Amino acid sequence: MRPALRKYKAHKMEFIRLKKLSGILFGLVLLTLPVTSFRYFPTWFGRTTIQPLAFYPLALLFPLLVYLLWRRGSLRLPMEIVPLLAFILVAVLATVFGGLYAPLDVHGISYLDRVLRGWVSLGIGLAFFIASYLAARHVIGVTRALKWLYIGLGATAVWGLIQAVAVHTGIIDLDFIDNLQLSFSLRPVVNRRISGFANEPAWLSDQLVIFSLPWLVGAILTNYRISRRRWLEPLLLVVCFILLLFTVSRSGIFNGIIVSLLVVLFAGRHLIRSLRDWFVAPFQAKQRQGWTLRIALVLLVLVLAVVAFSMLGRYEYFTNLWPIDFSEGLLHYLQSNFVGARVSYAVAGFRTFSLHPWTGVGFGASGFYLYDLVPEEGINMLPELSRNLSPDSSVLINVKNIYIRLLAETGLIGFWLFVAFFLSILGSIRRLFTAKDSACKFVGTAGFFAWLAIVMRNFSQDSLTFPVMWVVLGMILGFAHRLTSKSKGGL
Repeated sequence: MRPALRKYKAHKMEFIRLKKLSGILFGLVLLTLPVTSFRYFPTWFGRTTIQPLAFYPLALLFPLLVYLLWRRGSLRLPMEIVPLLAFILVAVLATVFGGLYAPLDVHGISYLDRVLRGWVSLGIGLAFFIASYLAARHVIGVTRALKWLYIGLGATAVWGLIQAVAVHTGIIDLDFIDNLQLSFSLRPVVNRRISGFANEPAWLSDQLVIFSLPWLVGAILTNYRISRRRWLEPLLLVVCFILLLFTVSRSGIFNGIIVSLLVVLFAGRHLIRSLRDWFVAPFQAKQRQGWTLRIALVLLVLVLAVVAFSMLGRYEYFTNLWPIDFSEGLLHYLQSNFVGARVSYAVAGFRTFSLHPWTGVGFGASGFYLYDLVPEEGINMLPELSRNLSPDSSVLINVKNIYIRLLAETGLIGFWLFVAFFLSILGSIRRLFTAKDSACKFVGTAGFFAWLAIVMRNFSQDSLTFPVMWVVLGMILGFAHRLTSKSKGGL
């Protein structure tokens, strides 16, 4: 065998081994992503509740992917990332201008401390996004990726249901569950709610709605399965909604229901027609046996709905929503529903934006301005605001809305570039819908679900570290290029 041929075969075998290793590492990222606040983290990472266990396999995966694809000559980023790169450039300029405005330190936190934290957070999110895109585009297929994801969901389901039994019954000691939770997480199980492997119930609900439900709903609407066990996706879908109910997260439950309905109406009209025809068929043919089955299903759905409403009715968090009563003012209604502080922060964030609408106040620096701009009505009526605004507090408040945060910190240009990035992702999803391949339609449906869920979620959260968002967006974009793009265009 000639030396050149031996060298070629050796390089090919090395590439195959590294590609397989990259696929395993990305699978571990998907598997460990539900653990959001891993307590054993490097001290240089800083004090933060977002400490994803998935960061460890990511730290190995990212350089390996870059090396592997660089050696192969296929290290390219998609054109959809151009608005995101432009956003980063504008955010850098906004940070420079923000430093010139010289905001005073708050609770011993300086402007430099805060913007460095903001950039580190964004950097971690971008690392998850780029690694997920490259892995989905070049290393791992849809079926293999979803097998890892479903294993992680299965583990989350088992642990979440165990927590539910401990929280709502005396069969399992809750202190024992708390100790197990604290063995890997920064926080025990929240009172009367479940959090799975996440730091808090709302984070678990975000995982379910953004990371799990899209693929399960997409599989059912497009009849796409990753195995011969066709019952797997329907079973996991039911389990997801049960877990979502036990989180008692209003935003998660409402987002899950609303997005599911929108996606079914948009992509599942054929399924609606089939179910309608199936349901009315025995009534038209006067077959009593068919009547019994369908009436039993209707009764089962009604019973489950009653059980769900009865359970949620035990929580003031839900019962205060109705009846809607503005007789004592809108702020009082919002306060009784535990969203008054969020609204006050959002108002202060928009007022911060109005100070410097074109330049912004600096990436990560909006918290320095919120204290002076919070509505007085909120300070007088909301104890949470009074505590956070107290000189004795160590909390630097934030906007709790990613869109208002970006307006305040990066100005109009930065905000619209970030919106353009999201619209570019939507364009890739649209291409999947127009393709004839079943895998394309499946990923397109799942992508549309996830995209809607992320857009809605960002109205109540302002963190750009959020790994679930970046991983899902990267996977959707990577699979879109893998399944539909035959060109080698890119950056």
